[in-house]
Amino acid sequence: MAFPTLNAQEGLCINSIFKKYGHQKGVTMVELSKDMLKTHNITFYKSITFKDVDLYLAAINECLNEDRKSNNARKIQEVMEDGEILSAYYQLPSIQSKDREPLKRYILYKRGAKNKATLVYIEGYLSSDKLMEILFK
Repeated sequence: MAFPTLNAQEGLCINSIFKKYGHQKGVTMVELSKDMLKTHNITFYKSITFKDVDLYLAAINECLNEDRKSNNARKIQEVMEDGEILSAYYQLPSIQSKDREPLKRYILYKRGAKNKATLVYIEGYLSSDKLMEILFK
């Protein structure tokens, strides 16, 4: 059986957010190396933070909704206000890895104060409970 060599986010709509806006002024994109992630059983981490999300809000909301629906994502947490997502934590269906048990995949999104927002994609061998523990230490 052949396994994909690309990261799973390649097939997601949110990947277009990273590609299209990752190098814009007022935007910070972070991709962590595998060495930094090993201690938490994470194989891939990518985030993008917008200092002022207004210009990107429609595209982000569209992609979050598309990825949630088209990938049958499990909604772990979602906060909506006036029809817009303020924060979201979705678990996408796992994908088979060649070395171990299936890779779990997560999308996290949070709009904060002063119109700042962060979108995160994570994949690895950790449960949603373990991810929450890591994030809220």
